[in-house]
Amino acid sequence: MAVVRIINDGKPGHVNQSMGLVKAMQRLRPDLQYEVISPLSFRESLQAGVFKSYRHADIHQERPCLLIGAGHKTHLTLLALKAILMFRHLF
Repeated sequence: MAVVRIINDGKPGHVNQSMGLVKAMQRLRPDLQYEVISPLSFRESLQAGVFKSYRHADIHQERPCLLIGAGHKTHLTLLALKAILMFRHLF
């Protein structure tokens, strides 16, 4: 089972954009599931990015195959999760 993790900054347009992308991917791959999490704080993101570890319940669930974030408030969280989860690429 593939999991996509959406980082939600709370802005309706950004959430709709991310959900639209996931819905389109689900049409191609029906077994795709998604999780929505809130962004980490600035301090948490830096701590996670530098030390490559972070104790956050949402992060340590099943490893996602894709991270999606829309909006500038999600950038640091995406970079921190990339470091923690050892993703090779971030688009």
